Amino acid sequence: MFQLPVPTVRREPIVSWRGSFNDEEISKIKDLVELQEFKEGSLGFQNNNHLDKKVRDSNVSFLKVDEHSRWLYEKISNLISRVNYDKFGLNLSYMEEIQITKYTVDQHYDWHMDTYNNGSIHDRKLSMSLLLSSPEEDFEGGELCIVNQGRIHEPVVLNPIKGECIFFQSFNPHKVNPITKGERLSLVAWSVGEYV
Repeated sequence: MFQLPVPTVRREPIVSWRGSFNDEEISKIKDLVELQEFKEGSLGFQNNNHLDKKVRDSNVSFLKVDEHSRWLYEKISNLISRVNYDKFGLNLSYMEEIQITKYTVDQHYDWHMDTYNNGSIHDRKLSMSLLLSSPEEDFEGGELCIVNQGRIHEPVVLNPIKGECIFFQSFNPHKVNPITKGERLSLVAWSVGEYV
């Protein structure tokens, strides 16, 4: 008998997909955003939420699945499935409600992780951020910084363009730097899976 090597899955730390949404699709998303009610972004999970503007200062809204947004949920779930299959190899079960986030001047979201960290057998495993506005044209500042492979003092600083999706594992610490001008609009989706 000959022992087979244990296969390893190469997991990309950060994946960028430019042009994943075209201008027409971004416009349709913005039409959905116009109908949304926004509230201050909070910290925590479920009933354990609290506000702390030193850590998170933004306005958020959750987009329900309906006849107007179904196309968006279908497209994002297909993107997530494809990227996960090609680059991450994570055990994913479902996607949570899409969050729309608005940042205006001086607003930000300091270092955080997207995981629940509550002892559940399910947790967020893959995070996706889609930029809906144009850097320099609509806003300045607001860079997305992600800790890559534990290098806390050397985060990857990303300046995505409108329509670009950034994918990363939800346990990676990340932040959005303060906006210095205009308004930054983004869409965030989290995929959840069971720990095996």
